[in-house]
Amino acid sequence: MINILLASPRSQESHILKSAFRQKGFMAKIVPAEGATYLNIQKSIPHVIFVEMLKEDINQIKFIENVSSNKLLKNIPVICYGTPLDKESLSRYIQAGAKTYLARPLKLGVILETIANQLARCKSSERLPADQNNDLDKAEYFDILLNPKRLVTQKLEIMTKQVDRAKAFPFTISKIISLTENTQTSVNELSKAIESDPTMSANTLKISNSVFFRSKYRVNGKIKTIPEAIMRIGFSQTQKIAASLIVAELINQEENSFGFNREDFWFHSIATAIITEEIAKKCDIKEHSLAYLAGLLHDYGIVLYDDFLQEIFVLMLENTYTNHTTFEESGLELIGLTHSEFTAELFESWNLPKELSQRILHHKNFVELVNSSSMDKDTVVLSQIVGLANILAKSSNIGRSCDEFIHPVTDKLMKKLWLQKGIDPSFFSTVHQQVALYGDFLNLPERNIPGRSYVSGPEENPFSLIILNEDEKIFEPHLLYLENIGFNILTYKNFGEFSDVVNANKVDIVAINTSFKTEYNKYRKYLEILAKKSTPKIVFCEDKDLECVKPDPLTKTLSKSIELNLVIEAIDSLFRDHKCDYANLIQEQ
Repeated sequence: MINILLASPRSQESHILKSAFRQKGFMAKIVPAEGATYLNIQKSIPHVIFVEMLKEDINQIKFIENVSSNKLLKNIPVICYGTPLDKESLSRYIQAGAKTYLARPLKLGVILETIANQLARCKSSERLPADQNNDLDKAEYFDILLNPKRLVTQKLEIMTKQVDRAKAFPFTISKIISLTENTQTSVNELSKAIESDPTMSANTLKISNSVFFRSKYRVNGKIKTIPEAIMRIGFSQTQKIAASLIVAELINQEENSFGFNREDFWFHSIATAIITEEIAKKCDIKEHSLAYLAGLLHDYGIVLYDDFLQEIFVLMLENTYTNHTTFEESGLELIGLTHSEFTAELFESWNLPKELSQRILHHKNFVELVNSSSMDKDTVVLSQIVGLANILAKSSNIGRSCDEFIHPVTDKLMKKLWLQKGIDPSFFSTVHQQVALYGDFLNLPERNIPGRSYVSGPEENPFSLIILNEDEKIFEPHLLYLENIGFNILTYKNFGEFSDVVNANKVDIVAINTSFKTEYNKYRKYLEILAKKSTPKIVFCEDKDLECVKPDPLTKTLSKSIELNLVIEAIDSLFRDHKCDYANLIQEQ
């Protein structure tokens, strides 16, 4: 029987289509076109996805992009339908991944013929549901993990054993890490470790002969041996390249869980690694290579969940997306431990440096470590750097892990990490260049960095966003994110300049950033000015102040501790309700 997924918000029409499909012997299911649906497709993989397209809703576009970019779902034909479209809009849907578009009035005969043609082309009728593992011990295994009465130590033990039986940390990488951490290691010793792995050898030679290293050292001769390559690129760089290859190899594997994109994951990991190392240099930390490793592998346990704990991993993803929470919190809620704890435990069982495990274990609670006295200074500082780098990578819109949750960073921490003047734009310019460089080294698909795929106007006239920022904190992650999703941004810190600009110019959206240190009445002046011009606005404030802002149709109030997707949803909602040119906000990939 052919299974059809009907993604449509129009109840009456979708039920008519469902009835018509059933009369023809098809099984049809009606769902909304959103992330939760995308995550749940795995429960009953359809043969065809039928999506109604609404001109003013970005969710359908993102839904189609998610399906068509997933390695396991890309063969499912996506058929779109809706009102007649102009050539530009139709092109946008096709580029997103739709196979064809049917304009109203819909004719059943045409629909059935289209479905038949699409199934014949991609042979979707031969697709079978995902293979089920009939391991007799599997049910018992998951019962233990989901049982809140079981000890966390017991869960960690069985999870580690489960992974250990099927996977080990690549020996070559482990050996290289060990050798490069030892100041007595010779070039010949490191060469032998690399030469024992053909893939590592090939990539080391390739990178040492790249334009980057030739121009850096102003040499033209071709490197032909591993010792020469190490001498050119250096011990520390060799270690970073070796470790990056492990994570890069992950994205070449088939994706197991829907909602987790391994390519996005790699870009997030490499960005976090580079940012960690750059901040470590500012703090004059000598362990630059260890800092890079900690940043690169901070979320490594996520991939192991995807490989070996898939059923639980999908539940965590769905919980994270639905409740707009952190992936760590989803892990604690479902199995009582976090992926950071699992990663640290596994790395110790693989005999990786304990310093690396500890930095990864504590990076998620880096804000609370400011006053910590129970750990050594180096562990505290590097854990804080990894945690901050993780937030910076998310706010910079470089790649993606399993959540996009960010929270405020205190001035005290920024000063401690020698970032008392904030994050200079040149800092991110360096990060972007290095991310692109590593992507080129490892033959990853080229992409825009940072990715500006959410909000954008015409290049010659980008949509404008004015930020009124009177909070005067050193670093605000949510404001950095707004700068990286395609707006033309102007920032003001006092009421006079702000009101003059708003009164004199057309403004697409305004963001007011505050902690309400003064009375709320002060901010009412801003809101009154914006209300007169019918300007949409977002107010960012601390959790305790959320109720201070009175709701109205033109205002969205958001916490500074937030899943960044909610920022996008708020912007979408404000433009949908108040901007006639909302459809132009969808930037073609």
